[in-house]
Amino acid sequence: MIDYNQIEAELGVQTMMTDKQQAAIENWYRVAIIGDACNRNPDTKALGLPAAICTELARLTTLELEVNIQGSPRADWLNRKMQKVISPRRRRILAVALALGSGAWKPYQAGDDVGVSFVSADSIYPISTNVDGELTEAVFINRIQDSDYVYNRLEWMHVLTGPEDYHEKERDFLEAHDVAAAAEYPCVQVINLAYVSNSRDTLGQAVKLEARPEWQDVEPIAYLPGLTRIPCGYFVTPIVNTVDPSSEMGAAMFAPGIPEIIDADVQFTRLDWEYEGGELGVDVDEQYLKPLGESGQPLTDQESLRRFGVPAKALDKALPQHSQRIYRGLNINTGIADGGTFYQVFAPSLRDSNYLSGLNQYLRHVETKCGLSFGVLSQVAEVEKTATEIISSRQKLYTTVSDIQAALEDALRGLIAALDFWADQLDSVPAATTEPEITFKWDDSIIIDRQTEMAQWQAELQMGLRSKAEYRQHFYGEDEATAQNAIAAIQQESVATDILQGVLTNGNKNDNQNADDGKKGKPGRGKAQ
Repeated sequence: MIDYNQIEAELGVQTMMTDKQQAAIENWYRVAIIGDACNRNPDTKALGLPAAICTELARLTTLELEVNIQGSPRADWLNRKMQKVISPRRRRILAVALALGSGAWKPYQAGDDVGVSFVSADSIYPISTNVDGELTEAVFINRIQDSDYVYNRLEWMHVLTGPEDYHEKERDFLEAHDVAAAAEYPCVQVINLAYVSNSRDTLGQAVKLEARPEWQDVEPIAYLPGLTRIPCGYFVTPIVNTVDPSSEMGAAMFAPGIPEIIDADVQFTRLDWEYEGGELGVDVDEQYLKPLGESGQPLTDQESLRRFGVPAKALDKALPQHSQRIYRGLNINTGIADGGTFYQVFAPSLRDSNYLSGLNQYLRHVETKCGLSFGVLSQVAEVEKTATEIISSRQKLYTTVSDIQAALEDALRGLIAALDFWADQLDSVPAATTEPEITFKWDDSIIIDRQTEMAQWQAELQMGLRSKAEYRQHFYGEDEATAQNAIAAIQQESVATDILQGVLTNGNKNDNQNADDGKKGKPGRGKAQ
């Protein structure tokens, strides 16, 4: 991650980044993306809990996410773009935003079309926001790795409400490129700068945008008129940033549980060593592993060929495989001369049950600190004690996911607004006639699973607390008219089945029962008087 001080010095601005915040983002990247241990100890075997937590939360958040935009041909175009963004393959990028505390979905113009890229927190340097937390000035970094060099393009976006909003360096860039100030306000000014470096952690030396063929068509300075916020969907995790509580920047979803994650990793390391240290071994006199000559000296090729049929080098290459796998040679008196055994088996009893129990307790602590329910990471069988505890645990997860969904919906609405702006710049997109109708549908079945919920509704249906139409609307996603028609069709089919049954039984529904009664006999029937 490029030091924010280099960017501030280059642009003459003060970002929202601090030393602690940047160090935290780099640490979150190290443990969640790279997979290193949280305690920085190379001997600790990491369970990968940070990545697992963020991946599971991203999955639950977007499990049944549906976004629909309708109302006009422009809305249909926006809807097609959004369906690509929330497709199962692409929406899991939310896990990266949850791991690093923030992220942004940013549209970009590509010829006669518009694409959407995701920018993670390690490439975003916020400068200012408005009262609603929307970005009004920020620097986005686009990075290209080429052989031994790294090319960085800084995209500096700044909302201008008037001529007084310009920074000194902005005026210098305008003068250097002989570009006039904005003709209308408000607008977003975009300044693109290119740099080349031999390291991903440094900004490098300034070069022209033409240094990369991908940036040849990028304008050094451009204005986006009519905008009062940066055109992107900016997402921030809905938890307190303990690194800098006063900052608008987010924190990783696993950050509150890092001390407990360290405990779990250390315990897992102990468990792994228990298995490794308890592997079967055989201690044996080393002469039985690598045969010696009759004189006690190493075997010669002639003697080895006579005794074993292979050269001495063949024995040196073949036998050590066994010694590395199971046999361990010892230069000791094994007792074979006195008629005793010449090997000892090392096969201790494993204490893994104790280590596993302790690990499960540590995982429960992680779940508690990170807003998860018991069973997401830990073993459910040991924690499902009472219905109250289960519901309380699931309620915690439901609250966490609901908060993330609210933050994500806000970011996606910002992305839709940004796409709507870029659509105005394309002749191939229909003009906007009305405001698009935007609807979001989220998964709300985290507390009670689907089968349990259906059983509960069916019981309430039998007690007369719910209607059949209400049941079909909830579980089948039908509107009221469709549900009523389906119920009427089922009832009509049921009546037809009853009529057919009556014809087959000649109108006597108890024929089978009467036949059985005739076989068994009843009082007053059977014998003649």
